[in-house]
Amino acid sequence: MNISKLAAYLSVSAAVLTSFYSGAEDIELYVRNIADRVGTAPQVMIIFDNSGSMRRSESVRSSYDPTASYPGRYTNGANDRAVFFTIGAAGVAELPDPVDDERRFNEAINACNQSFIPLYGLWKHKSTGAEINGYELEQQGLNYADYNLIEGGQGYYVDRVAEYYSSGQNKNTWRSLRENNGMNATDVMDCLKDILEIDQNNPGEFGAQNGNGTPISAGLPVNGMVTGNGNNRVVHTHYFVSDPNNIENDATYQSAKATFADVNVVTLYTGNYLNWKTAADEDVGTTNRSRLDIAKDAITSVINATSTVDFGLSLFNINYPNENNNDGGRIVSAIKNRTSAETQTLLNTVNNIRAETNTPLCETMYEVYRYYAGLSVQYGNENGSDVPYWLDHSDVYIQPGKDTSAESGGNYISPYGNNCRNEAYVVLITDGYPTVDRNADNAVAGLPGAISSSRVDGNYLPVLSEWMYNHDVNTNLDGVQNVVSYTIGFGSDALSAEPILRAAAQKGGGEYYAATDPDELASALQQALISILEQSASFTSPSVASNNFDRTRSLDNVYYSMFFPEDGPRWPGNLKKLVVTNNVIVDSNGLPAIDSNGNIANTAFTFWGATSNCESGNVCADGNDVNRGGVAEYLANKSPADRDIYSNVGPGGALQNFTPANVSSGVGNLANVLGVANGEEAELINWARGQDVHDEDNDGNTSEMRLDVFGDPLHSKPLVINYGGSAENQDLRVVVGTNAGFLHMFDDNGSNLTESWSFIPNSLFPNLDPLRDNLTNDAKVYGMDGSPVAYVKDVDGTVNAGDGDKVWLFAGMRRGGNQYFAFDVTSPDSPSMKWSITGGSSDFPTLGQTWSQPIVGFIKASQIDASTPVLIFGAGYASDSDSTGATDTGRGIYIVNADTGQRIWSFTPDTNLANNTLVNIQDAIPAKVGALDSDFDGYIDRIYAGDLGGNIWRMDLFGSDPTKWTAYQLAALSGSDAADKRKFFNEPTIVRTFINVKKRVSVQSNENSTIIVSKEVPYEGIVIGSGDRAHPNSSTVNDKLYVIQDRNIITDSYTSTPSWSGISESDLFDMTGDPVQQSIADDDLDSLLIDGLSTKKGWYIDLPRMGEKSLSAARVIGGVAYFTSYTPPDSGVLANSCTIKAGTGRLYAMDLSYGTQIYDWGTEMVVGNRIPDTPVTFAGENESGKSLLSFIGVGQGENNTGVIEAKGSTGEPGQSCADSNTCDVDFGLKTYKLHTKVEEK
Repeated sequence: MNISKLAAYLSVSAAVLTSFYSGAEDIELYVRNIADRVGTAPQVMIIFDNSGSMRRSESVRSSYDPTASYPGRYTNGANDRAVFFTIGAAGVAELPDPVDDERRFNEAINACNQSFIPLYGLWKHKSTGAEINGYELEQQGLNYADYNLIEGGQGYYVDRVAEYYSSGQNKNTWRSLRENNGMNATDVMDCLKDILEIDQNNPGEFGAQNGNGTPISAGLPVNGMVTGNGNNRVVHTHYFVSDPNNIENDATYQSAKATFADVNVVTLYTGNYLNWKTAADEDVGTTNRSRLDIAKDAITSVINATSTVDFGLSLFNINYPNENNNDGGRIVSAIKNRTSAETQTLLNTVNNIRAETNTPLCETMYEVYRYYAGLSVQYGNENGSDVPYWLDHSDVYIQPGKDTSAESGGNYISPYGNNCRNEAYVVLITDGYPTVDRNADNAVAGLPGAISSSRVDGNYLPVLSEWMYNHDVNTNLDGVQNVVSYTIGFGSDALSAEPILRAAAQKGGGEYYAATDPDELASALQQALISILEQSASFTSPSVASNNFDRTRSLDNVYYSMFFPEDGPRWPGNLKKLVVTNNVIVDSNGLPAIDSNGNIANTAFTFWGATSNCESGNVCADGNDVNRGGVAEYLANKSPADRDIYSNVGPGGALQNFTPANVSSGVGNLANVLGVANGEEAELINWARGQDVHDEDNDGNTSEMRLDVFGDPLHSKPLVINYGGSAENQDLRVVVGTNAGFLHMFDDNGSNLTESWSFIPNSLFPNLDPLRDNLTNDAKVYGMDGSPVAYVKDVDGTVNAGDGDKVWLFAGMRRGGNQYFAFDVTSPDSPSMKWSITGGSSDFPTLGQTWSQPIVGFIKASQIDASTPVLIFGAGYASDSDSTGATDTGRGIYIVNADTGQRIWSFTPDTNLANNTLVNIQDAIPAKVGALDSDFDGYIDRIYAGDLGGNIWRMDLFGSDPTKWTAYQLAALSGSDAADKRKFFNEPTIVRTFINVKKRVSVQSNENSTIIVSKEVPYEGIVIGSGDRAHPNSSTVNDKLYVIQDRNIITDSYTSTPSWSGISESDLFDMTGDPVQQSIADDDLDSLLIDGLSTKKGWYIDLPRMGEKSLSAARVIGGVAYFTSYTPPDSGVLANSCTIKAGTGRLYAMDLSYGTQIYDWGTEMVVGNRIPDTPVTFAGENESGKSLLSFIGVGQGENNTGVIEAKGSTGEPGQSCADSNTCDVDFGLKTYKLHTKVEEK
């Protein structure tokens, strides 16, 4: 599997939802709870050098002895009660200063029970057999001489360690350790291993200082959890005892795992160990030991001290007497999640290693590759069972032998299938140059894409490590499985191998470490494993960067909104630009920019591409990377002080600069609104402006810009406003909202851009603190998530306020809230607030979350001047619609004066609302409505809307007196059975056309005969597909695509329901399976037309796949209906998959008359693993300069162009566009004839 297969997991779905992900949202496509995947430890294969040179002796310092008391400053005074710590791999080489009161805490507040044995040892009384850990032994004043060490006592411990914040910004939460912690710290410390082992013993004391803390009760860590209510309400501030009978499914247990999986990797040290580590050799003594024993001790120490790593062990085969004899290496201990007993078995295997082979580095790495890949055993059979010891003991066999549990039927059992990680690791330890190591060269060189020129000194180890890091090691699994390689050169002889080892590590994504003594070797191992733990906080991606193809074009520009789902409230996002040239989407180099999966190609240089994030200043492609290029990188490189950010905090809701002073002045009780302590308001506002006030990148600079300012444009489609200018220099502004809470306007300057301004409404201020904290598994936070629209009055192609031109901008919030905002952006760099409306107010009682993108147009009404535009929108969405269609909120349609925000009229069931047509709408209308000017006078006089109960509503705006406006149910397409509960989340597409109805009429004459007469019957076609956007992974409902005929083409005041209404599914013809083509093949078309279509009021097609649904509006071009659909993966696949599995998007193109195929790819085309949006029409030209109407937003398009050329229908049954040579679609509108036949007796 190549890297493009991973990219295919755009907009992919997972149905495994835990208690932390409640409520239905379409983000179930993108997120999977991290708690399902924590605890799957990184998999590390240690390749241990057991060559003959490892028998050489070295004079080295004596090992650490936990029974000895080493003098030094780490145990002087208050330090005698301290546990010291370093953070990350870099901290290993930067030990805490013994004098400064930082990176230490009182040992009494250490509640990490799993750390006590590695730190202090487990001891057994020589007489009684009683066991006790070293900490308690010392606290009770007992004598080490009376005890034997059973295990542990390394003096250090590696884990993810958190502290409980009892005050301040993050009060009542577990967070990463603060490096400035000293002995005065009183908050409790705990670790991930305690949670994974379900160890509810907490030896620490809460608030301990000078030994006077409160003992901690048993339990698992929680963040201010509340149980019970009323008099039984209990706040569990930091610990909660989980149900021991059901702990694996306990919500608290899952929450604790998720929280601690996201904190820093920390090494804890005892002061006694640090005294030993920093002492001179002469102070601790030296001894002569073999390199083998030194390495064994180092590995044993690090394995004992490192939690949450699944280790395996490989050794060299003898590789004697020459090449092609006993080559390679073998797996002597398979990678597995180990109990304490299994860990001891691994350590026993380490202890049994003997030094007696050559040094086949590449060959052994090649066998490890085959192990990870699940391939056949190649070198691994040449082990201790059949290879005689070749020096002076010919009757002794090389030990230990291979681990037979690592294979089955001659093939390796890949450890990748045992957890949900897509990255594995190798740590290779060797004391010298490779010898007898050429047997695997051809196999390595033959790997697809291997770069043989990467070899060093003729050795292929760097070639192999590079290949494993950059290619899919195991193609039998979903996603891309990589291996990262670390190398350690131990001893003076290893200097000769350093060029090979360093290249292997660098090209393999890891690090090279040089070690000359036991302490350096242990530290090198420790650093490598901490680096692995730090990397593996990123699991198999819950999803990859989703470029949702929600884009708008202006001229030849195409804008892609992107986001990367995370396991918290804050998601990164981006907006990128490409162009269409000769009907191909290309990048800034003019090269095709869309890959075979329909994503931006990783090799693409977008027009606002990444340059500053590349090593050594090299220009590099930003492609599909959400963090590079585009507006995200542009904003990250700005100064917070240089941004124009506004909020509606001025008098009467006017815009003012979003600064601490203005916000404090305009918002009463600001600390309470923000949810922070008094005095912390300015810090949070500056953070929201983009300032890195908490030094999130740890570079010591808190005045620069944060890296993830933009946020995710999850549902907000970019809007492009063209302010005019010359043909060569258009003033293009792009407007988009994100869930960081801001609406942005950007100035597209061609190859670069600038931010014109951004806006955050005061109603979103409460979101800022959760976004800043970004706690793992906190609920997704929504902000300005709606798609903006604009009204542009421009008389000459260039917007000029002096000419009376106007540009007004309107934006809703979708799940972010229940408000619409209007801005005057006639001067694009100087916006002003026109008005805002809020759902639930007296004029908008049923308005819910503002999902419905407003229609901008003109109407005839006595309350408004005919030259003033209006907004028309559905009443939106309510969270209770997630589980049931019926809701009080969201029912109705509103018409608003676009200039003032005043409600002109509405259609709702609210009997108390004035200026309202009463209509019995029972379900929410979240989608954009369809509008029609039926008499072509420039004014909207009819509205169509779908609701969540599967109904289509028609509103007639007859005349200028709104009291005569009427509404009725045109169609009811849902049923009572679960499979028939269809919902409409999409805008209905309106098509004006007519049917040429042909009738057989009997004529009486000398001879009875039958003649055919015809009649043209006009109608409005309502084109719409059903599907539940809030449950995209559901497979319960049988969703369909509909073309409904509304033959009542006259706009009127219908005081009684007209006969052509209440259309049900039985009134529609079933076009599933292409019956027209079948009837043509059977030479029976007339029967279908006369007996079938002539009696029906439209047609439908069953979406054939389990769970397939239509989640975007249709397009009708040239008599062809274009629908998109999404099919989730099988529920069993979802439940058993580590990765977020990809659903499938499809594009349907069907003749509007008969549902037959138009393109040679058939009725449908797969357009990628995503929810496809409505195809975007593009008026361009091909390489010959011919004008074409095409679609973008259709995945890979035709021939990986990202574009599909629109084709037309003849409207004649049985005649394809190819037959009549009328496939091309001209610019402009046409009315297409549809034909049916009716037999009249």
